[in-house]
Amino acid sequence: MLFFWELDRAIGKCIISIDAGRCFITGSAGAGSARRFLLIVGMRHYRRRVSVASFARARFCAHLLAIALGLFSGARFGHDVAVAARRAEKPWIAWSFLVLSSWPIARDWDARLFPDHEAQTAREQRRADWVLLREAGGAMRAPDERAFLAPWWMSPALAYWSRQPGVAGSSHESLPGILDSARFYLAATPAEAAPILRARQVRYLLASDADRIIANAVALLELKAPPRPMATLLTTQPHSVAPFLRPIFSNAFYKVFEVDPGTLPP
Repeated sequence: MLFFWELDRAIGKCIISIDAGRCFITGSAGAGSARRFLLIVGMRHYRRRVSVASFARARFCAHLLAIALGLFSGARFGHDVAVAARRAEKPWIAWSFLVLSSWPIARDWDARLFPDHEAQTAREQRRADWVLLREAGGAMRAPDERAFLAPWWMSPALAYWSRQPGVAGSSHESLPGILDSARFYLAATPAEAAPILRARQVRYLLASDADRIIANAVALLELKAPPRPMATLLTTQPHSVAPFLRPIFSNAFYKVFEVDPGTLPP
């Protein structure tokens, strides 16, 4: 139904979005040519010759590993620069390449410490979104275990703040739950969405930006969105969307519903 590449593009599992990892990857990208040049020059000190093709293949494999493990790019960057500096014959060459390699990182930190007005506004908006999402997670807390259904990119944080299990998530193990979550939000009627809640034993439901949820569900399922899917109904008519959904919390961006298993249609 879906190719792994399409899932990766839609879900973003392998996209390196952690700030620290992205910062070092920026520096690693700028220093890549410098490191390779110094390492190739230093190879002539080895007694056993290594072909340039073998070296290129090894570096390509290391690059793929760095993409898969983005958080370790900082350690790889420091190690490669240290090896390159040790192999350089003249210290000034090593220091020059070290400064040039660190320049993209310094530029990235400058943008983070002293952002422009647009970046500062976006940062404050994201911070406000997380605060409101934490409030929604607090509304899901209960003495017993009650599963919740939410968009996959919000589910890890909600699971932490609510102490409840989520149907979806951001890992490859959550792919079935991600698809069920997308099917629910894209369902044309509450009767079509109810079997998903029953099968997953969902007790809490999160509603938020309907346009983003619908766009993501359409990309995942490769289906056309109905005129008024569940994602839209939950935000526009929360008190009358379905008899088995009871709104229990609402703030500026999020709504939390409690699912009544007794009134769920079979």
